[in-house]
Amino acid sequence: MKLIFLGNCAVYARQGDCGVLIDAPNGLHTTFDGMSESLFAQIAASEPPYDVLNAACFTHKHSDHYDKKRLKTLLAQRGDFPVFAPNGATPENGEFPFLGGRLQYFSIRHSGEDFGEVYHRVLLLTIGDQTIYVTGDADWSNPLHTEIISTYKPYAAIWNPNFVSRDEGRALLSLCARNFIYHMPVESTVHIGIARKAYRMFERYPEQLRNVRLIDTYPTEVEI
Repeated sequence: MKLIFLGNCAVYARQGDCGVLIDAPNGLHTTFDGMSESLFAQIAASEPPYDVLNAACFTHKHSDHYDKKRLKTLLAQRGDFPVFAPNGATPENGEFPFLGGRLQYFSIRHSGEDFGEVYHRVLLLTIGDQTIYVTGDADWSNPLHTEIISTYKPYAAIWNPNFVSRDEGRALLSLCARNFIYHMPVESTVHIGIARKAYRMFERYPEQLRNVRLIDTYPTEVEI
């Protein structure tokens, strides 16, 4: 499977003739930097490697993960592809099948005391024979992370920077062979401390994080 980290928490996953957007398109004018206008234009125009689009899946609808206006533009230009975006009617756990793949989702609350009422789901995305785990803004202390990884054994997992900054988070990273840290606010001044702390953790715990790659430039393409 090919993963292209598009900006902040936006990802494009592709294997063969199936392509999926994850937390994309996301917004530009937020505390966390969004996907660039030029990159969004490439996706909307179906330019390779974004010429295949089977579904779009969102962990939640905060503007740094979800942009309603951009999504509407994308649907108009690319056709009516399936979209998963949790709301008050979404079950705690469930499945969202689409052509060429399957999404399983699980309710884990958004991190931070101010966001407990956000409709947030972690995503287990399967395309072909490979599965990836996407945490969005999930709280790092929930034991369901361990249960999901132990049960489904994803090929790779994608985490936000909070997971490398805490002992229980780094313990989770040891459960999966391939890990990526995204959602790095490398340009936003308000939350730049999140990025600095993540860099320090990689310097302080190189052995614990040897199977973890930090993504801080966009777009970045990796094969898993």
